[in-house]
Amino acid sequence: MRKIFSSLTLLFRFVLEISAVIGLAAAAFCEYSLVVRVLYPFLGLIIALIWSRYGAPKSTNSLKGRAKFALECFVYGLTIFCFAMIYDQTFTLIFALIVVIDLTAMYALDLERKETL
Repeated sequence: MRKIFSSLTLLFRFVLEISAVIGLAAAAFCEYSLVVRVLYPFLGLIIALIWSRYGAPKSTNSLKGRAKFALECFVYGLTIFCFAMIYDQTFTLIFALIVVIDLTAMYALDLERKETL
C-alpha cells in the first residue's frame, strides 16, 4: 500500500510541476495586457530552468533537505501567486491545496530523498 501511495504522490508531483509551467505559459494566449502575456510565460521558462537544474532528482546539482524545501516553496508559491493574478480563484485554491497535500505527503513518506521508485 505504501508503494502505491508513494507512486501516486510522485505522479501528482510530476503533474504539478508540468501544470505550473504550462499554466504560466498559457497566459500568453489569454486576453491580458502585453506585460502579463510576456512576463508570465517568461516566469514559466525561468521556473522550468531552475527546477531542471536544482529540483530535478537526476540533476547533478539537485538540492537536498531544507534547500530543496525552500526551492519548492519558492517555485510553488510564485506559481500560486501568479495563478491568483490570472486565473479563477477556485482553480488557484484547488492548485494550492494539491500542492500542500503533495508536499506534506512527499516529506511524510521521505520521498524527497528518493524521488524515483
